[in-house]
Amino acid sequence: MERMMATSMGSPTADVNVKACNGCKRARYCSKACQVKAWKTEHKYQCKTLKHVDVVEPTRIVHKLLKRLQAGDQDVEAVLRFQSKQDDVKAQWPEHYDRLREAGAAAWRNCDEPDDIQDGLETAVSLSFNIMTNCLSLFDAGTATERLGRGFDPVLCTANHSCDPNAFFVFDTPTAVFRAGRIIVSNRTRELYHLVSACLGLGFRQLVLEIRGDGVAYFTEREASCQSGTICTDILALHAAGDEIFISYKPSTNPFRYRQAELKQFYYFECRCSKCAQGDTLDGFNKLPEDLDFHWCARADAMMQQQAREDVEMSRYWVNNSVAGRRVSALQADVFRRHQHGAQTNSVNELKSALRTCLESGMWLLKREPVPGILRDLQSAYTTSRMLLPSFLIALKRHFVVNLELHPGSVDHFQLLSSYSVMHLALGMSDPNEAQNLREMEQHFKLRLLPMAMAIQLSEQVPLSVGWDSDMGHRVRHACNQLFAPSGGTPPASLTRQLNALWPEVRAYAERIDLLEVINRAR
Repeated sequence: MERMMATSMGSPTADVNVKACNGCKRARYCSKACQVKAWKTEHKYQCKTLKHVDVVEPTRIVHKLLKRLQAGDQDVEAVLRFQSKQDDVKAQWPEHYDRLREAGAAAWRNCDEPDDIQDGLETAVSLSFNIMTNCLSLFDAGTATERLGRGFDPVLCTANHSCDPNAFFVFDTPTAVFRAGRIIVSNRTRELYHLVSACLGLGFRQLVLEIRGDGVAYFTEREASCQSGTICTDILALHAAGDEIFISYKPSTNPFRYRQAELKQFYYFECRCSKCAQGDTLDGFNKLPEDLDFHWCARADAMMQQQAREDVEMSRYWVNNSVAGRRVSALQADVFRRHQHGAQTNSVNELKSALRTCLESGMWLLKREPVPGILRDLQSAYTTSRMLLPSFLIALKRHFVVNLELHPGSVDHFQLLSSYSVMHLALGMSDPNEAQNLREMEQHFKLRLLPMAMAIQLSEQVPLSVGWDSDMGHRVRHACNQLFAPSGGTPPASLTRQLNALWPEVRAYAERIDLLEVINRAR
């Protein structure tokens, strides 16, 4: 679904077809050149095993590394130098400890228990723990939600987690970058920059990332060789040189207990960042649990009984132990689980059901998860189904209302994608085939001007987020060249006054959009 959405929004890489290896049928590649390179470096060591064994992801990763270690690849040694957290995992999460240990042991057995690797079994187990407790999840940069797999790099993976990060991670295939999440100002030019901390896949690394003796990543103020060969100088971070780089391993917009549960489940630690130190005080509902309507109290009671029968683990959804708190906990468990199931199965009905519960119960603010996530996935589903009007209305509500509350004053990759989707959906709504919808929109604001306004906004956002050399940067430049072709790819001065008047009209319209009405009309 995400891939189809990216295609509909004009992503040049969205419709790339991946082809399975002829041998194992498990590994997949985007091109013949990619397959040949992978065969030489790693896949030839594991193809035979994958063909005959149903290998889980951790085992497959360790199997690959063991074969590379046998082939003399010294880079694998860098993985072994990471803290494995074995003792912590064993003490606090014994079931996960057993699973990760068995994954390493299975990889060692699948390699025929090699005797040319020192302490072979324990090395395999260490690799399993080191990778699975330190790796980064890789998501398609064109959607930011389509998971591509796991990635491990000895430099990138030194960045620690915070639910209030000062940098964000983007996998702009085949380059991985950290960028500062807050504006960085050059004193000499007063231009706005965002800091690229590390790059992979293009044969170079930017030198604005320093790994100190304690093995932690820090911001520095060194010069950095850019992809174009130029030198980035005078970079002055909002964070003083020596401040530690923090990224968010999991979505930081989720409620406190949900964030903690995810980090324990996937990374085996309890977060103690400045945001988590405030506990659930930042997780305000739209009203007090005690003010839940009688009708919804009855529904919540039924949900509690059903969740008890299903033995649902409730800690991540918990509000408090009062009767009202337990009821809202049941509602929260229901909407999060429905959202997750709807996203996994591409079920619009599940997503709509979850959104109705959030809004009709009156408990959820638009900025409180899972509402933002549900809206994102509903927009994706409607776009994929070519249902432009509901997709466009949700995109407007997300971009001009929800995101401004969720990410005030910052420019990150999700906001950039939001701007881009509004631009492309506005272009679609301006098509002659959408004449009826166009007439309806034109009663509220000049829809034909919105794509140009969004293109200008994107031109301001790109250098502050992913940079012009990224895939998104090329897409935005291409869109600007098309939209402003008569004026040489830049907006004419005559448009400025019209566009300045457009913004308040669009924002006012977005505020008035009734999301329940939108999903009820979208059959």
